[in-house]
Amino acid sequence: MRSRTALSFLPRGRKVWMETEGIKYSLNSQTGKASRPITLGRKNSLFYGNHEAVVNMSVVCSLLATCKAHDVNPREYLNDVIARMPYYKKVPCEQLESASAQMDAATSGKCIDKTRGEIRQAVLTATIRFIVTVAIVVYKGLISVVCRMLTEKLYPTMERYLAYLQTKEKDGFLTFGLSDWVYWKAMTNNEYTSTAYYYLDNQLMARFASLLGKDPKPYAEKAEALKERINRKFFHPETATYAEGTQAAQALALYLDLVPEGKEQAVADKLHQLVADNNYFLDFGLIGTKTVPAMLTRYGYLEDAMKMITKREALSWGYWVETMGYTTLPETWTLSPEFHDASLNHVFMGDVSAWMMNQLSGINYDEQQPGFRHIRFTPHFPADMQWAKGSYDAVAGEISSEWKRTEEGKIQLTVKVSLGCTGELVLEGKTVDLTAGTHQIVVP
Repeated sequence: MRSRTALSFLPRGRKVWMETEGIKYSLNSQTGKASRPITLGRKNSLFYGNHEAVVNMSVVCSLLATCKAHDVNPREYLNDVIARMPYYKKVPCEQLESASAQMDAATSGKCIDKTRGEIRQAVLTATIRFIVTVAIVVYKGLISVVCRMLTEKLYPTMERYLAYLQTKEKDGFLTFGLSDWVYWKAMTNNEYTSTAYYYLDNQLMARFASLLGKDPKPYAEKAEALKERINRKFFHPETATYAEGTQAAQALALYLDLVPEGKEQAVADKLHQLVADNNYFLDFGLIGTKTVPAMLTRYGYLEDAMKMITKREALSWGYWVETMGYTTLPETWTLSPEFHDASLNHVFMGDVSAWMMNQLSGINYDEQQPGFRHIRFTPHFPADMQWAKGSYDAVAGEISSEWKRTEEGKIQLTVKVSLGCTGELVLEGKTVDLTAGTHQIVVP
């Protein structure tokens, strides 16, 4: 959406750029399939509170990003483009530098409303699921590469954002956001999903505060209060359902550990029932792609997850790959015949790849020993699969896990632990400790 917005608001400038570079552009999906010679400032518009600012910054940030990608001086490029636009008044580049004031305003979470002459907070009404990514990326950085510097640098930003969200609460909940974005039919309650990720934000901030020697108590207490509030309003213990009882709602509660102790399997069983009753067709959007396959597998429904993922009828990833022949993932489950509405090269639904790595090849990190200093191997062997293979280039070196079925019907498993690291293999509830090196195991 923002890719098209960024270009569509500068039609003549776009034409000059396209003709100069010999690039044919008409649809976002065509851009996705091309080699991406144009870099789009896709998310910059999230930080602006009026339409004019969104339009201007979508264009400005996309142009700056494109220049950076091609090692081009932005000032020289803009002057050259302006000089080539016969229908536009020639404006020196110096007069465009007022955009820097808007960019400064964006970093402080404010924007200038020219029509009212007042400073106001950026709307940010559709971004809770996306901006929580800042905290998630910092957390993953800590876990995978022990990146304390990233935590220190972004902590003030995350701190300000959570303070901002607190001003937007309504009776303790966040009522805005995108919910289970690009869902199919079943819409999941927006207040539920936004508040759930608000809980995750505070939970992660408590961990970051502890790491940096700050007081984690306010964030930890806030997270617990949100968890209790979510369960009180959205959990229905008599039916083991959350919110409207969608696939995404059930899986999200399990994924974020929101479910009251002792009720987890009942919630997972309900999730399985929802999938089975839908003839193993998925019915979720962005949140469900991350949570539904993973939670089905965690709670004993591996074969059901496989069936859902590999179905060759819509909707399924198998439908995209086997029936449609796609080699990249579309942006949405539903595409118009002319592909006017979305990209054919988008990662929105791509978490199934992480599921393959974590569950099939079984490569996972240990939260207590960041940087993959200790690797947890938890491979799964679906009945209809003959082999699986995955590898990850960690800081200490390559980690790999590969298995295949033998003629005797056994599993030949080979795992590699990086030099200087340790590992553990978890199979059927039993754990085997591993040292650095390559290990071969035969699974009956």
